Order: sequence, then C-alpha cells, then structure tokens
Amino acid sequence: LNLISKRVDNALNLISKSARVSRLVFGDLHLSSVRSWRDLELGPIATALGAALHYPLWEIPYADLMADLITSGARVTISAVDKACDGLSVGDSFDQSLVARLPAGVDTFGEGGEFHTLVDPK
Repeated sequence: LNLISKRVDNALNLISKSARVSRLVFGDLHLSSVRSWRDLELGPIATALGAALHYPLWEIPYADLMADLITSGARVTISAVDKACDGLSVGDSFDQSLVARLPAGVDTFGEGGEFHTLVDPK
C-alpha cells in the first residue's frame, strides 16, 4: 500500500471499531484515471471491511449537477485554488457567476484539481 492507502486503511480500521463501514463514497465526476486508482488502491481495503466503493456523481452531465446544486440551496465555497485559476480566491462562492468567469481550460467543477470546494448543506 502507498502512503495515502495506508492512512485510509488505518482510519477505516479505527472507525470500524465503533461503526459499520458499508460504503466509501467519492465525488469523482469523470476522470477515469482517478477512479481506476481508487478502485485499485482502495477497493481491496473496502472489500476487507465488507464495504463497497460508490461513485454517485460519475458521468452525470455538468448542467444536471449545477441544476441540482442550485436547487439544493447548499452554500459552496472555494477552499483552495491552483495558481492557474487567476481571478479565483479562497472564500469565493461557487455559483453560476463564478463558473461564467472561469479561465479557458479550467474544468467547471475543478475536476482537474484547479480548485477545491467546501459544501455547507445549510
């Protein structure tokens, strides 16, 4: 196991002492390489716990994701920004106006690591 996998394994083993772990849920949208890594590295850890890997957002069209996000009323805030995202700052609200001003080549939902978000479901 690599360092990340070891840390996940340790954390899940600690959690499983007091709660049943049935699923590991990921918000991956479309990057097959990331999903493949999770399947390869974290799949065996999940299986050992009797859990499954779950990707509920996988390949859902971005327009649908944005509509669901708006409808939910959740507050989403930028929590980290790559240097390539000129004009975005930590603390900015992630909404349609932010998406409209993203630099060319930046994934709408930051799937390439361009930025990260924190969701407050209210």
